[in-house]
Amino acid sequence: MRVAGLGTDAIAQTFPIVLGGCRNSIAVVSAPYLERSFEFRKRFFNESELRVRIDRPEGVTLADCERVSKSLSALLDQADPFPTRYELEVSSPGAERPLRNLEEYRRFIGRRANVRYRLGDSEQVAEGRLTAVSDDMIELQLGDGKHLRTVAIPLVEIAAARLAIDLSRR
Repeated sequence: MRVAGLGTDAIAQTFPIVLGGCRNSIAVVSAPYLERSFEFRKRFFNESELRVRIDRPEGVTLADCERVSKSLSALLDQADPFPTRYELEVSSPGAERPLRNLEEYRRFIGRRANVRYRLGDSEQVAEGRLTAVSDDMIELQLGDGKHLRTVAIPLVEIAAARLAIDLSRR
């Protein structure tokens, strides 16, 4: 799809959205440099809000969010895909971003993580440094100094995981 004034490389990108409680999809024009530079992780639309979450391996800055917001806003204004006025919100996954798949666990080895997991009939929470990731397990280093210990958690037992802010002075 070509959009006047946006160059010949502008292409259509399908964004999943939620409209009136039912799942739909719409074609939203996006600039090729946005697609190459950022992963569009999550899109949500209600009657007055379009929220887009972006990510990339080196992380996302406020300037990145601003740049994507301005570019996407201009493209959306030209394509005019929504029947009503809306507000565009562009954000990053944040400092305490969720960890949802093996690739994300591997990406954040060495970082502090908070993991909620099943252990028998109960749930446990462990927070520590992510030290190893295999195809079926992660390892967290808990404690510090002479009180260090490692806990191995099977991926199938993880209920939720996220990065944790590291307030230590290392």
